[in-house]
Amino acid sequence: MPNFARVGFVMLALASVTVPFAPALAAPRFAAFKAHPPVHIVGQVTAAPKGLSPSQIKMAYDLPASGGSGSIIAIIDAFHDANIEHDLDVFDTQFKFAACTIKNGCIEQHEMSSGIKTNAGWSYETSLDVEWAHAMAPQAKIVLIEAKSGSGTDLLAAVDYARKRAGVTSISMSWGGTEFSDEATYDVHFASSTATFFASSGDDGTGVE
Repeated sequence: MPNFARVGFVMLALASVTVPFAPALAAPRFAAFKAHPPVHIVGQVTAAPKGLSPSQIKMAYDLPASGGSGSIIAIIDAFHDANIEHDLDVFDTQFKFAACTIKNGCIEQHEMSSGIKTNAGWSYETSLDVEWAHAMAPQAKIVLIEAKSGSGTDLLAAVDYARKRAGVTSISMSWGGTEFSDEATYDVHFASSTATFFASSGDDGTGVE
């Protein structure tokens, strides 16, 4: 049976990053791949959050109230999120989770390059990924790995960093595209003896990714 941190990470597939990716973009041209976050703002901002709460999600999946002790969750997103610590604090306060900060070692923000630009759309996606990872496995450490951009080359560089980092037990990649004929040539990027990889399952409800 998978450990709790791994089970919790399945939640991230509920709001993953997708982008049309034509089969013609085969392996030698994978650098042309560009992932874009499909976050949609619906309705007006409200004082209280709408939708299912963390406790409701845990009940639906029969998950324990706490978990993830000793685990390190690596989250792969693109661009720099300058407000992630603040956003996570607002989320934790709302749902009464223990504070998860850089200072207390609960979260670490690793930029794959210096001077990475910010991107509003990706920041929404990053907040979602980090907040729900913490909600599902509140005792796990989170390492947010920020790729230089949403290109295939930059995203895979971030994946390589995550899989080679000691102690990482779960790797979340909340982005993807359609399948292509020689995608198996990239399997080397998803090999690890200690970590489980979680990829987006699609936002449209049907089709492979």
